[in-house]
Amino acid sequence: MKKVLKEEILKLRGEGKKYDEIRDILKCTKSVISYHCRRAGIDNPNDIRRLSKEKIKSIDKLYLEGNSSDEIANILDCSKTTVLKYLTVERRVKEKTLTTSQSVVNWRKRKKEELVLYKGGKCNICGYDKCIEALAFHHLDPMEKDFNIGGKSWAIETLKKEADKCILVCHNCHTEIHQGLHKDKGL
Repeated sequence: MKKVLKEEILKLRGEGKKYDEIRDILKCTKSVISYHCRRAGIDNPNDIRRLSKEKIKSIDKLYLEGNSSDEIANILDCSKTTVLKYLTVERRVKEKTLTTSQSVVNWRKRKKEELVLYKGGKCNICGYDKCIEALAFHHLDPMEKDFNIGGKSWAIETLKKEADKCILVCHNCHTEIHQGLHKDKGL
């Protein structure tokens, strides 16, 4: 049985399959896959984590933009472990340039951009679309409001559900709504 498993692992790895794919196909652990690949000289653990300079720069750039290690791994098609090991080593050497709070700010900006596009990308009243920071989500029924969209770091699906209760308006129109200047539009 072990010999057959080893041969299947080496065959699949030779076809370019990743450990996760082999695990799913053969229903064995990644440590078994790694063991057989190393013994056969296919994967050198030191080579697996050695990245090109371009990929290292990409990881660093994506990290500084506020992407999570999972997002970086998906974008660059490498493992989360590799991304974390690189970031851990690099962040020990370099002065940390991005604070945790800045990461949250960057994440919220990306989610706001996504939600603004989801709601049409412009003010529902005047059509303003020049500056994303000048757009706000106005709850149509304040009684249905669960939270302020801009102040939460929730999953995008949760944020979209809350955005569905809102209209997208620029700050000028938002102020006018609260001053009662758009009652003719039902706002």
